[in-house]
Amino acid sequence: MAYRPLTEPGEVWKVLTKKINDALEYLDSKITSIFAGANNSITQDTDGMVHLVNDLSDGELIPDSVYGVSSAGQRGWIKIKNSKSFLTTDWTAEGDVYAFEFEHNLGSQDVIVQVYENNKKVEVDIEIIDSNTIKLSTNEVFSGKVVVEG
Repeated sequence: MAYRPLTEPGEVWKVLTKKINDALEYLDSKITSIFAGANNSITQDTDGMVHLVNDLSDGELIPDSVYGVSSAGQRGWIKIKNSKSFLTTDWTAEGDVYAFEFEHNLGSQDVIVQVYENNKKVEVDIEIIDSNTIKLSTNEVFSGKVVVEG
């Protein structure tokens, strides 16, 4: 097969651009049709408050889930995290280490714990006491913040 040079390179780019645009338009129409009528998203109102919008029925909502209802039946309730600032005086000496207990009240032992000192993440030993309480342990006391997600 012989090489045939393009005589009008500008025309090739027009065709390629049109084909790419057609493909993207097709994908957009498919995605739009898949999610037609669904309003499962997080929006921000004019008052600055974040609202969860969904079209799920009460029976489809899962209690205590991110998009669900609280145990008390409050619709649209989001339980993501709990946090607390602490001081050096909040630590208790336990032998050669210091400990600090935090009651996060998330009702789960499947939690992610992050500890910060001056907005810098620090490493500490973490023990899950029960579904609502964690215990932090360290060799040196410091002031900071603990964030628990669950």
